[in-house]
Amino acid sequence: MARFDTNFPYSKLRKGKFRDASYFLLKDGDTSGGRKTVTHEYPNSDKRYVEDMGASKETYNLELYADTTTNFSQRDKIKKALNEEGTGKLIHPFFGQKTVSVKGWTLFNDFGWSRFNVTFEESDPAVLPSKETGNKSLLDRLKEALKSQQETKVGEVFNAVNSGFKTFTKGVEKVQDFSEQMLEVANEALNVASELSSFTNTINDTLDNTALLIKTPSELGARISNLFTQFELIGERTIDQFNLLKGMFGFGNDDTDTKTNTENQKLIIQNNNTLNTAIRTNALASAYVIAVDIDFRNNLELEETRKILEEEYQSLILIVDDDTLDSLTNLRSNAGIVFEKLSITVPKIYTINLVSTQNIHQLVYNYYGNFANFTDFEDKVEEIYLLNNFSNPSKIRGEVKLLA
Repeated sequence: MARFDTNFPYSKLRKGKFRDASYFLLKDGDTSGGRKTVTHEYPNSDKRYVEDMGASKETYNLELYADTTTNFSQRDKIKKALNEEGTGKLIHPFFGQKTVSVKGWTLFNDFGWSRFNVTFEESDPAVLPSKETGNKSLLDRLKEALKSQQETKVGEVFNAVNSGFKTFTKGVEKVQDFSEQMLEVANEALNVASELSSFTNTINDTLDNTALLIKTPSELGARISNLFTQFELIGERTIDQFNLLKGMFGFGNDDTDTKTNTENQKLIIQNNNTLNTAIRTNALASAYVIAVDIDFRNNLELEETRKILEEEYQSLILIVDDDTLDSLTNLRSNAGIVFEKLSITVPKIYTINLVSTQNIHQLVYNYYGNFANFTDFEDKVEEIYLLNNFSNPSKIRGEVKLLA
């Protein structure tokens, strides 16, 4: 430690922070700014016009130091923060708080310390244009952002190591419960696609290596994200995929670990809540994106799907943190815009009252008229039959549901 202190007297260095990672700063580094300009020059003329396009955001080239005398946790935390997607908060020792994006970094390791050469570019937080509101590609990006967010939270919060055997055992059981339930739900899929075997292999690997995964929470978070990515691909139809994801709603509601008398009991509950939130958030986010692609046969099916999603959303927001709540609410809001557009186009159900008895073929002919071919007619008969589930389609009377 003395040799290290001589080379790098950290107590005298300035401290900074990027996202949640602290660092030491030996010197300021280069800072650049200025104006954005476009130079216009003209043929056969000595005139030059420099067009001002506004102020440039500042760029910071910094050397960040991490103390690795005893372990590499600070170095790895900085590395993780630098690799995160999007903008983040940089606490600059000389310029204060800045919102920046990472343009690039290089890492140098030596005995007792690590140095990152990093280029930060000052950046406004990403704001999606209003014209993108309510489209499917936006929903997919919001879903992926939620998955990444939950992956990070599992890596940072889940802790089943060095906290007692029972805490470790409970962590193993929780991950195994998730894996087994996911596999059980997946096996209910009809018209199973070939992706099921790949998914099953990943589940089996998770079950075989659960103890190793929970020792590295960042790997556990990544595994949960990966499993949901594969899970979305299993059903061949969107309605099948939605129903599979629905099977993961409410995961962890039957947890029995409720005592908070000891620190280990509190940690067990924290671990359970972290995984429950990540799993349910992934399931709901994927379900929103898949649901807007379902080929709804009528407005009742659409409303029933929205009801299922809303019930899980209302249940989930009681346990999530503020960041997850904001992200979920944004996804829900944009999915709602797509659903409203769909509600205009899907067939509407209305009810008639038959006074005289008819068979189903008479009913379809009387209310829908002639069809271009017999197949279309039979399809409509099947559609009306499924909509009403007649006990005797040859003798229909009373209230009947039809499609506008």
